[in-house]
Amino acid sequence: RPPPPAPRPAGDPLTAPDLPDDPADWPTDPFALLGVRPGAADVDLKRAYNRLIRRFRPEHHPDEFRRVREAYE
Repeated sequence: RPPPPAPRPAGDPLTAPDLPDDPADWPTDPFALLGVRPGAADVDLKRAYNRLIRRFRPEHHPDEFRRVREAYE
């Protein structure tokens, strides 16, 4: 059996960022909100966006979803 995969480093586009529970405490920088570095590839931005919108569905968290969508745009 192969060994388990190594944990992903912080800032990895494959992991959703740990955002505070209160959206007022979220970062204002769109890249920080998505958990990617400035200048990240489009595929990394889309992957980070998709992970966050799975967590903040528009029907349950409309304000959080709006902020994530605006950060992606």
